[in-house]
Amino acid sequence: MTSLNNTLYSIYNNLYIFFNYRNLTALDPKLEYDEFIKYIYNNEYCLIHTINNNIKDQKELNEIKDNIYNLKYKNTKNYKITYILLFHHSTEVYSKSPEIKKILNILSKTPFLYNIIIITKNTLSTHVKNYISNINNKKIENINKNTCNCDYNYCDCTKLNIFTYEYDRFTFIIPNHILYNKHRILTYEEEQEILENLYITKSKLPIILISDPPIIWSSGIVGNIVEITRNDDITGMSLYYRVIRDIP
Repeated sequence: MTSLNNTLYSIYNNLYIFFNYRNLTALDPKLEYDEFIKYIYNNEYCLIHTINNNIKDQKELNEIKDNIYNLKYKNTKNYKITYILLFHHSTEVYSKSPEIKKILNILSKTPFLYNIIIITKNTLSTHVKNYISNINNKKIENINKNTCNCDYNYCDCTKLNIFTYEYDRFTFIIPNHILYNKHRILTYEEEQEILENLYITKSKLPIILISDPPIIWSSGIVGNIVEITRNDDITGMSLYYRVIRDIP
């Protein structure tokens, strides 16, 4: 049990590094080991609130943090929360769709736009997968279309994204792995330049899946182009371009 708890706490710590790669800022302070283990054991999961990294003003961050569950708050700037749900290794909650539904319904009671990242030890049950599939990519109606905090032209503010991962994606810091090739998400302007230089349309580019580990550890969304840098002892440095898709 101690070994599993240590692994769980290591994942928890790695998440605070993962947030930097994912372009997220944690709104919750990091817990010490004993406090974290007690919290996640009693609740069966640890909930971390995060917000897009381009919000730097502390006053804004405090405003968001203080109003996450305040239904009277007017989200005129389309702030978008990303909830991180890290489940305890012994829980069976994520194998029961009524229990997951109850948790996700609680998270939905927010004036903010939101995404959800679910992290579990084992694969989700078929019932839970089906439930998540039915609500994933659902249109969010309470959005002010005059403002948007997205970094790219591929705005995902208007839909709910639910990402489901297993522990092994966070047991180590993937971008630090010796076999990792640098993955960089291109801006819209860079995309246009690359496509013009290659005389190609985006639909003709090779794909990389949103579930690919380097993409998980990035701020990329479906539709973005990724620049991959590979170093070879013979050919030297090479650049490759892939478009992110959610299906093969």
